[in-house]
Amino acid sequence: MIDNFSEVLEDESYVTKAQSNITVKINTHSIEDLRKLVRYLNDTNIIHHAYQIKQERSYRIVLRGLHYSIPREDIKKKLEKKGHKVKHYQFEAHGKQGALTDVLRRSRAK
Repeated sequence: MIDNFSEVLEDESYVTKAQSNITVKINTHSIEDLRKLVRYLNDTNIIHHAYQIKQERSYRIVLRGLHYSIPREDIKKKLEKKGHKVKHYQFEAHGKQGALTDVLRRSRAK
């Protein structure tokens, strides 16, 4: 099976390691090689597991202490201007004095 990887990847672009539970761990040196490998494993119906690339993960941020008069659309536009894609945002009031908390879910633009 590992010999078939040479059809997709160059020999020096990945490292293999045999695990104790009859599995093989494959580390690629670039994201492009990882995508090629995952595409090959999917096309050949080989059972595998791949972690999501860190740069493609979405994440959640909380902005505290914002004044209530700041329009939420302005915050969204400024984040998008910086290259972030806003999937969802919500406005919440917390605390005794009604301090504002905005919860935004962002993911990096592709």
